[in-house]
Parts: sequence; structure tokens; C-alpha cells
Amino acid sequence: MVGFPFFGGWCRMGKANKQRSFTIRLRPDVGDAVDLKTGKQLQTSAMDWSYTLAGIRNWLTDEKSRETQAGRAEEHLTLLGVGSDSLDSLAKAGLLEIEIPYREEAEGWEARIMPWEFVLGLALKSRREGRVLPIVRFLQCEPAPRVLDEAPANVLFMDNAPGPLRDLPSGAGVRAQLTAHLQLNREPDFDHQTLSAVRTRMLTNTPAVVHFSAVDNEQARRLIGERDTNRRDQRDGAFLANAQGGVDFVEAMPLAQALVPAGGGALHLVSIASPGAAARIAPLCVAAGAQAAVGLQVPLDEAENAEFFTTFYQNWRLSGWKLLAAFIAGSERLYRDLGVFPGTGPVLWSAHSLLAGAGDVQAESYSELARKAREEKQTPLGTGTGGDGELLEVSAKPLEKLNYSLLHNNQNLFSDFRIVPKRLGTVTGVSVEVRLHLGMEDIRYRGLYALSETLDLAPVVRIPLTSEMARSLRDTVNTSLTVAVAVHGRDLYCKSFRVALLPVDEWQDSKEQRKWLPSFVLPGDPAVRTLVDRAQKYLRVLADDPSAGFDGYQSTRPDAREPDLGVDNQVQALWWALINDTRLAYINPPPTFSERSQRLRSPSDVLQAGRGTCIDLTLLLAACLEYVEIHPVVILLHGHAFPAYLRSAAAFERLSAISRVTPSEVVAKPSMEGPDTSFAPETPWILGNRFYSRILELVRDGDLIPLESVWLTRHKGFWEAVDEGMLNLRSKSDFEWLIDIHGARRTVTPLPVGGNTHE
Repeated sequence: MVGFPFFGGWCRMGKANKQRSFTIRLRPDVGDAVDLKTGKQLQTSAMDWSYTLAGIRNWLTDEKSRETQAGRAEEHLTLLGVGSDSLDSLAKAGLLEIEIPYREEAEGWEARIMPWEFVLGLALKSRREGRVLPIVRFLQCEPAPRVLDEAPANVLFMDNAPGPLRDLPSGAGVRAQLTAHLQLNREPDFDHQTLSAVRTRMLTNTPAVVHFSAVDNEQARRLIGERDTNRRDQRDGAFLANAQGGVDFVEAMPLAQALVPAGGGALHLVSIASPGAAARIAPLCVAAGAQAAVGLQVPLDEAENAEFFTTFYQNWRLSGWKLLAAFIAGSERLYRDLGVFPGTGPVLWSAHSLLAGAGDVQAESYSELARKAREEKQTPLGTGTGGDGELLEVSAKPLEKLNYSLLHNNQNLFSDFRIVPKRLGTVTGVSVEVRLHLGMEDIRYRGLYALSETLDLAPVVRIPLTSEMARSLRDTVNTSLTVAVAVHGRDLYCKSFRVALLPVDEWQDSKEQRKWLPSFVLPGDPAVRTLVDRAQKYLRVLADDPSAGFDGYQSTRPDAREPDLGVDNQVQALWWALINDTRLAYINPPPTFSERSQRLRSPSDVLQAGRGTCIDLTLLLAACLEYVEIHPVVILLHGHAFPAYLRSAAAFERLSAISRVTPSEVVAKPSMEGPDTSFAPETPWILGNRFYSRILELVRDGDLIPLESVWLTRHKGFWEAVDEGMLNLRSKSDFEWLIDIHGARRTVTPLPVGGNTHE
């Protein structure tokens, strides 16, 4: 066994270094198949595209980036042997099956972890005029398991979020609905178990269908920290309980062998509703003997997850247990109706070719299946003997702390708020009311619904921002939020929750709230306009030009000896206006009563009072820079904050590129274990400690200029502040975050507050 360093851990190649070459076959339902080989080129492409898919949130909204990725997809496929003519032929297909031989895990792993659906979808999108090509995978095992002719009889649900992971979203909330769509006997749920217990349960009485949800390594690391997960080198697997009441990370192979013991028996399907399961866990379940397995490529939100599996299970039953028809229906629900990016959803692996049954599926058309499913969902449901609670289940969990910046940025009031139908059909007259109590007034949300599927209200419920109290809070107020759900006027659910309303100027340096710091950069504050006006005279002197003005990056002169001098002059002019026209002093932050929170002064507060903290001064400078269209960033160290600015539009592009996954830098040594998805930042405009060296490179190249904002209170010169800003970056251990203000603006807008925010 040999290994090599990979993202701080060790990837094990084993026999993969001397593996045999296998033929991968792309088999369309019409036209000729396309063959390609496993090997080094496919390994590199598989890792490259796994990283690209993992970082999709960082480029998906940018049209130019999408076009670039589509071009890269064609280039890589051409290198693999799928040229333009082959793509033209595949574009005419109604279905594509990827046939992948399996002998052992270490051989041909690149064909299994390659996100074929994603890469082919990008390359074929223009040829198919946006229509998504259904793609399934056939894992050709020797010997192949026998075909199960009988219909499935029972289903087992297993949810694994043990110990400290209990706060993560669970799949348990939609089980009643999934059961209703499958209409199979439901085995007693088997949740939060050890690996040994899972193996024993499956050996004792193997069900026909297993629906398994768990926490992957990246989710766990974000919740409980890398130190507690203790397995940074593992990416593909899940966390299960251990005998000591804690959690253990279980790799893909032992997990698959526990889920599918003793050759699989009568196991029709394993559904793995966990991120990343498509690459290794799902195919290993099929290799262990399951007839088929479904796994996710990238995380879906709870609503998308529920919609896919309910549609998938309902159509599986309605089609007479034809997996192909069911999978196509579920995929269409995601891609066509819910707007999930094509090729990023679930992957279906089967132990037998599904192309042979494609004709049968066509005979019972997809439209006919859709009609049957629609009729089932639209069947009116009246109140049963058990009352409305027999039909619907309500789950609600509001955030414990709310503040204006969260509401202003269109964020959820609830971490979980779902109404789940327990039976097939439609429940009409479902009314929902949410009331946030603010002294003498209530802020309300109201909605009326007819439900045939899970209603995820967390991203729906919004309250108006016109309340004078919400806009002017200066201290934390404990209040209550009431949730009421009724059916045709009959109360089904009514519960009040204690919540804390934070001051409008309070910001929390936490994982959930850190991303909203750009809301407190206020270029519209009247004090900013006044300061820029005062800085005009300094700019004219620095530029030696009486007509000089603040024109942002228009002053860049690429062919000049000092191309960014005009930008530097503008920042210096703002600095000298603050030094000479205001006499700023340092002051401690206002008191807060929340952990890792800070009260932030507006530019007007700082200039009128003549004092501010390091972060107040940082936000003031950032607001001035943004006002004159020079892109600022905010850098957070342990216990300190200071600003920096990007000297050109090209420098901003260099910074933006860091937040995108860059496969070419990390794919040099591919591994069957797949990519470390933590390489991509969770929030594109926030770069953490692991990007320190890349950020330092921008500083050393002169693209990013840091400023020590506290030097304003010591009346230091501009270049002295730059020198001190660079010294601030001397220690990686002190560095926490870089927050790109301009990069955040597509999502995070300034608060509509200005002038005095403090008494």
C-alpha cells in the first residue's frame, strides 16, 4: 500500500497504480455506442470535474463561467474519445446508459467517480436546445445478481445523525409521505445506529427497499469541527453512532457492505439521501448485490430531496416497479420544475441494463405515468376519523436570534418549517399564520395552501420590514413568535416560540451571520458623500490635475509605468481627508450581550462622534471606497479588522478566481476516494484561513493593498498604514477571513440605515 499527500491527508491508491484498462461504453437508445478507456486521462478528468461540480455554487450564477465550463466539457470529452461527431449523435438520443465494468474497487474507479451526467449535460446542452438527456449507469459485475421478478414488499428507513450531529436536517420528517407514495409495508425505523447494528439488522431480515440518510464528512466538519470528526482524509462515507455514544466516520466500502450483506438477497433498491453518495457508496451497494442504488452527487435542500424521492417512489409504483420510468420522472421534477442545474441531481446505478426495458417504458408513455401521478395527488382528502392530524404533520423551528440584517437580506426566519402530507391526495384549505410580536404591534405572514406534497415554508415565510421598532432597536429584546396552522378553520397546530430580536446595528461573527457583514458597509450614508467631497481637493493635489475626480478604475492606465497610480491617488485622497478634516480617536465597541457579537457604528456615527473601533473604521473606509467604485475587502484577524482595496478590475478577477474551484492545481495525483469538497469556500465572497497563501500572493504582487485603519486615529501617513497592513498579514495563525464586499453584492445589499444609529 502506497500513499501520497492530498489536502493534508493520505489517499491510498493500492493496486490502482497497476490497474487494468477497462472499456466504458456510452450506449444511447438510438444510434451507435461510444467506447472509451479507463486510465490516466480519465483519472485526471474525473478528479477535475469532481472538483468543478463540488464548487458549482461559485460559478453557476455567472453566464460567462457557465459557457467556459461547457467548452471545457467538450474539450475533456474529446480527449477521452467522445468527439464532436459522437456528441452530435448522442444529442439525438432519448436515453443514455453508461456501462461500467466492475471487478474491484481499486480498478477503474475513475469511471465511477466521473460525474458523467454533469459533464455530458454541459457538452450537450446547446445541441439539445436545453433539453436534459436522461442518463443512467449500468455497473457490469461478474457474476451479475439474479433478476428479481417479484415486486418489492417492504421498506426500511434509516436516519443517521447521532450525538452532536442531531441538529443537522434529518430525512425523518418526510417518511410518512414517502411511505404513502411507495405503499409498501413499513418496517420499524432503525435510526442512529452503529455500523455493527446496521449490518446485523440487514442480515437478520433484509427488506426490499432501504432508504438511508446520513451525514457526510463535510457536513459534520462544518457542524462539529475537524478536530471532532478526526478523519479529514476521508471524503466518501457517512457518520454513524459508536458504542460510546459519540460518532464514527464509516468509509464507503464497509458502509455498503453493511447495507447490502450476503450478496444482497432480495434487495431491490438502496436509496442514499446523502451528499456525495453517487460516486462510491451507491455503486458499491450494487457491487455488493443490490439490484439498484440511487445516490446524490451534490447536496439538495430538504424540499428538493423530498420532491425527488416522492416523485421517484410514486412513479416506480405506478409504472409496475420500472426503475427507469421512475428515475426519469424524478429527475424531470428536479431539473424542469424545480430548476436544479441539469446533471447535478441523483444518479441511478443498476446491476442490469435498463436499456432492454426502455421499450416497455415507452409503451406506457411518460405522459400517461404523469397523468396517473397527477390524478393521485389531486384526489381530495377529507378529514378522517383521526382528524386533520391524520392527514398532515407540522414541523417548525424558528431561529433563536433575529436581527434586521438577516431579514433585510431575504433570509429564513426558520431553520425548519414544513407541513408534510401523510397520505396521497390533496388537502385543501390549509392556512398558515406566523406572528412576530413587537410591543404594541405584530408583524405577520399569512398564506393559504392546497397540499399534495411537502410544503417547505422556511424559504417562503417573510415578514415586512416596515416596523419602526424592528428598524430602530438599540438593545436585545426577548419576545415571541407564534406559528398557527389550520385546515378549513380548524386548528391543527399552534405554538409560540421564544426569540431574541437583536439591535439593528449588531453583527455576529458566526458561521451563519458572518456572511452578512457587507450589509454594514454603507456607501449611501450621507457622511460618505460629505467625506468624498472633502477629499476632492487632496485628489487634485496628488494627481497634479485641477480637473481630477473620483472615477474608480477608469483611471487605470495599463500602458503606463505605474498603471494603478490613479487608483492609489483616489484612496490616498480619502485617507488624507479623514486625517486632516476629521480628528478620529479609537474607542472600545459598544456593549453587547451576545457571544461573538459586536455593535457596528455607521459612517455618520464615526464622523460625528470622532471615534470608532477598528471594525468601525474599516467599514467607514470600505464604504468610501465602494462609493467611488473601488472594490474594498474586509480582513478579519483574531481580535482585529482592517480594510484592503483591489487596485484594478483585473485584480478583482484574480481574487474572484480564488473562490472558484481550480481543478488544475489539485488534480495532479488523482485518487479513487474522490475530491475533498471542502476545497471550495462555502460562501463565495468569504475566503478562510486555507486561502491565506493565495491572498498573500495577491498582496505581494501589488494587486491587493491592505490598510491599517487604526492608523487614522494615530494620524499616520497613507503608506505607513499600508506597511502596517502588510505586517498584519505576517502570521497565518492570526488570519481568519477575507470578505469581498463587491463579490457579495449580488446577494448582500447595504442596510437602509444611515445617519445616527446610536444615541
